[in-house]
Amino acid sequence: MERKFMPFLFNDEVDDDYKVDQGYEAMMDFFMSWTIRFSQDKYKESNPKVNFYARKILWALLYGIDSKFDPSFKVNVINTYRQWNRIDLNFEIEFTLNDKNESFSLYIEDKWYSKLGKDQLAYYSNLLNSFYKGSLSNVRKILLLADDRGGNIEEEYEACKSFGFELFTLSDLFEYAEIKPTGNDIFDEFWIYSEATYMKNYQHPSN
Repeated sequence: MERKFMPFLFNDEVDDDYKVDQGYEAMMDFFMSWTIRFSQDKYKESNPKVNFYARKILWALLYGIDSKFDPSFKVNVINTYRQWNRIDLNFEIEFTLNDKNESFSLYIEDKWYSKLGKDQLAYYSNLLNSFYKGSLSNVRKILLLADDRGGNIEEEYEACKSFGFELFTLSDLFEYAEIKPTGNDIFDEFWIYSEATYMKNYQHPSN
C-alpha cells in the first residue's frame, strides 16, 4: 500500500508585497509557548530530548546565542500570558542555576514575514520601562522572526538596538540548540521540518 503523507504544517512562501496570513503568527505563538513551557523540569520524563532542546532554546532567549549553555539550568515554574498589552507572548520564569534561584520576565514579539508596525517597539519599550519602573535587569525583550527573508532585517535590527530588544530568527535558535529529531511530531514539525528553519540536514517524512 502506498503511504500517504500530510502537507507541510507551515506555508512559508513570501510574496513581493511581503504579506502573510496573520493566522501563521498565532500558530507561531502556540508553538513557541508550547516549546518554552516544555522546558520545565516536570516535563523532563515525558520526553527528555524535547525538554533538553526546549531548555537550550529558553537559555538562548534569556542569555543570548553567544553564551554557553549551562546544564545546571533547571526550569521550575513558567507562567504564560498572551497579548498582554498587545505583546504576543509573556513568560514569567523561575529557575535554578548553579543551585541559585533566579526569576526572569521574557517578552516575545514574533513576525511571520509581516512588518513591524510604526513605532511598535518604541511603544512596547516605553510600556515595559514604565511597568518595571526602569528596573529591567531581569527582563528580556525579543523580536523573533521566522527567518531573514522578506522586509528589511537591517532596519529591524536597528530598531531592536534602539529600544533594547534582541533579534532572533527561528534558525538562530535551531542552530544554537543543535536540534535533532526527537520523535515528538509537534516539536519536530515546527523546529526541524518547517521551511522556516532553512535546514537542509533533515528530509521531511512526506518527501
